[in-house]
Order: sequence, then structure tokens, then C-alpha cells
Amino acid sequence: SQPNPIAVRQAAQPGLETARRGLKHPDRVRVMEHPDVSMSQRTDQGRGRTFRGIETCQTKFHQCRSYATLLIGGVRAGKSVAAGNELRRLAKHPGNRILVVKHTMVEVQRSIKQTLFGDDAFQEGVFPKHWIKENHSKSQREPHYVLPNNTKIYLGGLNDRGKWGGTDYSVALIDDVFNPKRIGGQITKLDFEYIDGRLSFTGGSGGAEGPERRIFLTSNPPANKRHWLYEEFPEYQTRDRALIHFPTEDNRDNLPPDYIEEKTRQYGEAWVKRYLKGLPVE
Repeated sequence: SQPNPIAVRQAAQPGLETARRGLKHPDRVRVMEHPDVSMSQRTDQGRGRTFRGIETCQTKFHQCRSYATLLIGGVRAGKSVAAGNELRRLAKHPGNRILVVKHTMVEVQRSIKQTLFGDDAFQEGVFPKHWIKENHSKSQREPHYVLPNNTKIYLGGLNDRGKWGGTDYSVALIDDVFNPKRIGGQITKLDFEYIDGRLSFTGGSGGAEGPERRIFLTSNPPANKRHWLYEEFPEYQTRDRALIHFPTEDNRDNLPPDYIEEKTRQYGEAWVKRYLKGLPVE
């Protein structure tokens, strides 16, 4: 008789069953091979959503090495978690400095902070709690986390640059660049250029080459191609720029079984194209 392929997979990758626990569809799960992340690191990640299946857009993103990468896509597409996993990889450089920014600090505290670091009780984030050496995220002066290797991850809102604008970094994540529900303005090209200008940190203690410099942006798709994001990030990939579409379909295994079908029934074609397929309407 033929060997059970699932049993063979489990034997080849110890800890796979741990990764399956708590999932609604464990039979559909295959652990994605992520660069520089061992199985033990994958399974200790409380949220771990990026590793619940081989997801085309996420695979493409984690293989991309363009300096600035835009993750643009629909709702519940896993953009912020994917970006967080790249921050986690880059945080391994000892003494690194990473900046995480949203439009306001209130938005940071309400969403991306929970995605990356979990809550203050028991829920894990992309960065497991045992990775956190010091938690200064509620500091009024300079909100940040310190990892055991002395890498610092700073949190900031564009409405309060005084708390983070005087420091240089090697990596930045600008989360939720365009949000149609946001009241009070959007993140602009000038904001992007300002943050990009702060990425001059060459220190740390990870070797003579210094830390890898990268900048990531996540966004819902603007309505039309005239938005500055599409002008700055062309469809073709270059050494300096990359645009990667994140359709909600690629994150299906991490959503309720009928989520995509339900939204498709409830809303029109333009909404589906923009917020499920992650494409501009015009």
C-alpha cells in the first residue's frame, strides 16, 4: 500500500502537528518554507497566520528583495501579517532599528501593535512574547520594544513626528497607507519620502555589512490608477520598487469558510474588484 502523504510530511517536518492546532481546516494546511525561519520559530508564533498554507502573494513577497515594496490588496488579505514576518526576519540583526508607522498613534495602538505584538494579556502577535526583552510601547516620549539582541522596534504616528523623527532606522513599515474609511486625511507621497529619508542607520553588531535597509508599505487599493502609490510603484519589479497584489482569496484558509462568498453576494462588482481582488476600479 502507498504511504500516507500526511504522515510522511509530518515525519519530514517535526512540529507540523503543533502548527495545525487550533485551525479550522488542518487537513488543508501546508507549512510554507519561509527564508531564515526554522520550524521551531514557526510553531512558537501565536498568530502564525502567514504559515497556514502556501499563499501565492505571500510567497512572492517573502522572496522579493526590492528596496521598497508595496503590499496592496483587499480586506483581510494578510498584508500586515506578511509585512510583520519580514520585520521579524530583519529584527534578527543585533542592535537593529525598525520603525512602524501609521497615520496616527491611535491607529498604531488599535491595530498594527496588536498584529505584531499581541495584546497585554495572552494573545501572541507576529513577535512572540518571549522575544520581547523590554516593552516601552506606552511611553509618552518614545514608544518602542527592545528584543533580546537589543534590536529596537519603534512605534509612531505621522501626526506626532517629534517622538520618532529624530532617530535613524534601517527598516520601516508604513501600514495602511490608503484607507477609504479614514477621516482626517491619508498618508501622502511626502510622508513616504520623509520616512524613506530616515533610513540611514548603519550600526548594530551583526557584521561588517550592517543591517539590510528596506521599507514596506501596506494599503487598500485606491479607486484609480492616478493615485501616487501607482505612480511610485509600477507593476513591473525593479531593484528599488516592487508592487505585490494581495487578493483576499490567497488568505482564505485564515478566514471563516464562507467569508469571501458572503461578501461577494452582499456587495457589487466594483466593491469585489477593489476590496477582495485588491485592484483599482478604474
